[in-house]
Amino acid sequence: MQTSHINMKRLLTDSTRFLPPFEVRSAQNAIDDSEKQITAAKASLLPKKKFSFSKKPATAPAPAPPSSSAPSSTPAPAPSTVLSSSAPVNTNTQTFSHTSDAVLIFPSVSHPAESTDFVLSHLTSCRVYLLAPLTALRVDHLKDCTLVTGPVQGSVFLDDCKDCFIHVASRQIRIHNSRNTQFYIYAKSHPIIEDCTDVHFAPYNVSYNDKVTHFQEAQFDESASRWENVEDFNWLRANEHSPNWDIIPHEKRKECEIPK
Repeated sequence: MQTSHINMKRLLTDSTRFLPPFEVRSAQNAIDDSEKQITAAKASLLPKKKFSFSKKPATAPAPAPPSSSAPSSTPAPAPSTVLSSSAPVNTNTQTFSHTSDAVLIFPSVSHPAESTDFVLSHLTSCRVYLLAPLTALRVDHLKDCTLVTGPVQGSVFLDDCKDCFIHVASRQIRIHNSRNTQFYIYAKSHPIIEDCTDVHFAPYNVSYNDKVTHFQEAQFDESASRWENVEDFNWLRANEHSPNWDIIPHEKRKECEIPK
């Protein structure tokens, strides 16, 4: 059953490129139900323990600090261009693409937006802030960028991200073909990586005016994030940690700054 579940996740990851957002969300709901069934089945097979008072198990020591190739936390010079998207939002997909050295904001401060799908593509040295509720997010070909989002009710798919800082909250997060990038995430299901190297994880650390309301509307409980339960589809040794990812030590984590 667990093997079939993993195969379902892999198939959805491979299909996200061409499936419409509605079908992706439907498939993800089916996978979430399957994951709950597997968890319940495992629990039923475990021997029941006698009740006793005990200390909470110590948290496992964090893996070694990120290699020297991890992106520096020193703020980069301010980009030369500031763009904002404030078009009326309906079921259309919003896009930022083929842009460099810019600050990209959706929505603008004076134009709040309803939930929408969003696509980011071919961005270099940009700072991107998507602080409206999103239904789905697809990201590909980001180089030396910072990406900050509010909650994404559906799935987030990131492909070919290099030398970036990414702060996202989503029902499911899938990362493909990325390297030397830090991910600060909230995830309702296990994050998935594939064909990735030198990627680093920490909990979602974004704060903005409407965050509490947006999380409540998305039915996200920030205290129940599975950000560290990363599954590497290229690493099948169950008893050994994948060398492709690690957890960012507290002293190495980058603060998230929101433009005013």
